[in-house]
Amino acid sequence: MGIPNRFSRMVRTTAGYLLNTILLLVAVNVALGVFYHFYDAHGARNTNAVFKKYPNLAKQILKLYPSMSEEDITELLRETWSRPLVSKSIVGFGEGPYHGKFVNVTAEGFRPGTNQAPWPPVEDGKSLVVFLFGGSTTFGYGVTDAQALGSQLQPLLTQKLGRPVVVYNFGQSKYGSTQERLLFEKLLLAGYKPDMAIFVDGLNDFQFTWGDEEFNWTSYVGDGADPGAGVQTWRSWLSEGIEMLPMARLAKGVRSKLGPKHTFYNANPNRNYDDVSAIGKVIDRYYLNVEMIEAESKAVSIRTLFVWQPVPTYAYDLKYHPFIQNGFGDFAYTKRGYPMMADAVAKKRPDNFLWCADMQKDLHEPLYVDAVHYSPMMTGMVAGCIADGVK
Repeated sequence: MGIPNRFSRMVRTTAGYLLNTILLLVAVNVALGVFYHFYDAHGARNTNAVFKKYPNLAKQILKLYPSMSEEDITELLRETWSRPLVSKSIVGFGEGPYHGKFVNVTAEGFRPGTNQAPWPPVEDGKSLVVFLFGGSTTFGYGVTDAQALGSQLQPLLTQKLGRPVVVYNFGQSKYGSTQERLLFEKLLLAGYKPDMAIFVDGLNDFQFTWGDEEFNWTSYVGDGADPGAGVQTWRSWLSEGIEMLPMARLAKGVRSKLGPKHTFYNANPNRNYDDVSAIGKVIDRYYLNVEMIEAESKAVSIRTLFVWQPVPTYAYDLKYHPFIQNGFGDFAYTKRGYPMMADAVAKKRPDNFLWCADMQKDLHEPLYVDAVHYSPMMTGMVAGCIADGVK
């Protein structure tokens, strides 16, 4: 009888400890939940994807938009990140039509800007028509239509060239040089021909070291998933549930304050972000896309400009970048990839190529609205670099 009694007492004791632990965790989460509820009531925190990802950086985010109210900033970021990508022929996927207060996308797939000319472009012999291609930084994730690259570039080019310039911003989330080439070809086949085509690259090409030619609609969203969402499993649901707990938010805040500041970790620990061979293939693929675009442009008398964009991992003091607590994901390939690209450019000396990658090297201030997307001021600087480089 002694052994069963000891076992029974041990079970009851363990169950008591477990129950008390659960009750304690519930009480702590409830208390933190109440605290964060009143804490968030005094700011725009936790109201959209950006504030949810960086719940302790709301004040820094708001400072990046000095001319906007907190309410408008919240709406801008909601419109930016709540839009799903849609399936598209030839290119696989792209930005869907959208009408918002700060973010708009036309049915033709471009983001309208300030003083946007109508579609299709009119050949009047006076205006210079420019098609602008790139990824989400070119589209302008995190900035308004008026702050996006197309809006800021158009008046600068008009002043520089001394004639009216009309810019159509075809920047698309996730696009690298391969998707941009396909979209350019699709527009040409449809009969839409600009006087100049500008391609802004660097960030997304290095994200897809395994080959952006395989990066299509199915591989992005997963079979049977809703647009813009990956395949959900019980693990992802559990992970998302834990991330929503107030204790998880507290842990993120503590980690951001005490943890290492300059890390490039990713959810996939098997990635080798210094893989010279993989990075070299990215550079070769980029140059091949450039050669194909130039050949097609020359055949139809379109001038081209290829811009290598700035990224936070190159020629920038990360001490002024508050959004690195979650790392850079696969964008971390740019840390090794950009110096290699700089060497390749020095050797090849490509035509119609503009190096804007080190424009931030002497700036000691926040320039990004999240891990990789440009602030309104930084977008204007990129526009200035492009305008200065146009001949």
